[in-house]
Amino acid sequence: MQHFGFIPTSGIDDIDKSAIQYGLNHRLFTQADVDGAQVQYREYNARQALGFVPTSGVDGIAPKSREGLQYGLKHKLFTQADVDGAQKIYEASRRK
Repeated sequence: MQHFGFIPTSGIDDIDKSAIQYGLNHRLFTQADVDGAQVQYREYNARQALGFVPTSGVDGIAPKSREGLQYGLKHKLFTQADVDGAQKIYEASRRK
């Protein structure tokens, strides 16, 4: 999986598709490797998005981060209570 050091922080959508296709065609890695790296990215993005909530609020984070929150909830990386707690921290900071 070391071939994919860039995917877990960028996602497959931000990578040159021809480079991925070249690697697949020349058996440098498999589709399962690419898929696994993409899952790592989605998990990374979800946790990062949760980290933004205390400073930006759920409504203040970027759409891609909101997708990350949804992914994290769906795949049980964190709970709705975690998101609500982060949102409460944001709201408390806004009152000061």
